[in-house]
Amino acid sequence: MFRLFTTLFFTLGLVYVAACLLGQRIVFYGAYLGDTRGMTLADTMPELERIRFTTADGTTLHGWLKNAGPGAPLVAVYGGNNINVGSFAGLTELAPQSSFLLLNHRGYGESEGRPTEKLVVDDARRALRHFRRALGEPQSVILLGFSLGTGVATQVAATEAVNHLILACPFDSVLATGCCHVPLLPHILPMDHFRSDLAAPQVRCPVTVFMGTQDRIVPNECTWRLIPCFRNTRVQLHRIDNGHNHVLLQQETMELLQQVLLQR
Repeated sequence: MFRLFTTLFFTLGLVYVAACLLGQRIVFYGAYLGDTRGMTLADTMPELERIRFTTADGTTLHGWLKNAGPGAPLVAVYGGNNINVGSFAGLTELAPQSSFLLLNHRGYGESEGRPTEKLVVDDARRALRHFRRALGEPQSVILLGFSLGTGVATQVAATEAVNHLILACPFDSVLATGCCHVPLLPHILPMDHFRSDLAAPQVRCPVTVFMGTQDRIVPNECTWRLIPCFRNTRVQLHRIDNGHNHVLLQQETMELLQQVLLQR
């Protein structure tokens, strides 16, 4: 009887560990594919300097910095899943007089480590504080997140002094988004939830949202549920007629983004 109980307990333990690992792989699947490394647009732009940032636990993150000089506005960009943030380097051309920070999440690009929500958000907060000091306290700070990066950017904006928050394809939570695709699975698997809906009420800066009307990855209902959660600020919504991966590529989006980035 004791042996049976021990075997059952051990088996359940293995199942739980496997479920935890599967849950993390679903949320951060890009960190496990290994194909977000290699040359990106950022490597072809001489104005972008390759940088390293050491996190609180000694993990080294890699990315790029465009330094527009002391006091210049700073734009921090947070990439989505299975995306090397260096792919967004073209955004720097929208605001030539601004500094840009593009730092890959742990496990993405050349950044070391394995990501969890807590670690990724903590890394983002610490990196923002570090580089705003290194850049001589920018006159303004804008956070720009895409997809999974919106969950990071929203939590950072909830606790840091930020002048504007830009969200492309945002969701209310990873759990709710997952339930739109597979209703029961997200509740069964232990995973990070990225509750942007809980962080949003703490955001005080203006928010600009870009929603793809044909988005099949983050259904529009997840974005609609998030918007009212920004109760203490104003939200400007732009509906872009395209799918998830092409929202930021639209000329209309670029023009609207430039207007926000050039605001002082």
